[in-house]
Amino acid sequence: MLPGGLGVGAFVREARKKKNWTISDLSKHSTVSTCTISNIETGARRNPREQTIRKLMETLEIDEQTIEKRLAEQRPKGVSSMQELYGVLWSMGLSSNAVEHIAKTVQLWKRVEKR
Repeated sequence: MLPGGLGVGAFVREARKKKNWTISDLSKHSTVSTCTISNIETGARRNPREQTIRKLMETLEIDEQTIEKRLAEQRPKGVSSMQELYGVLWSMGLSSNAVEHIAKTVQLWKRVEKR
């Protein structure tokens, strides 16, 4: 879950609505089916594929910084290790591939920031 009770689907819906798009609009722009988008938004599909999430993120212009900010806001106090981060990501209902991708991106991003 993202902050304010937002899961992955609600996060996608929020970003889609900020663009004033319908599910059909998002489908046309992302090539993800309306059925899949609807299932993700309603929570009927709890473990969407990494490729699907990536397409939606790119189409909705959601970058890693936005995800990192949301994760930081939701991270329970005391979560400091990557192992604990994996647990938080899994609790959001993401697939293991999506968790791996986000965690690797965060690690890379942190290395770049240190330079």
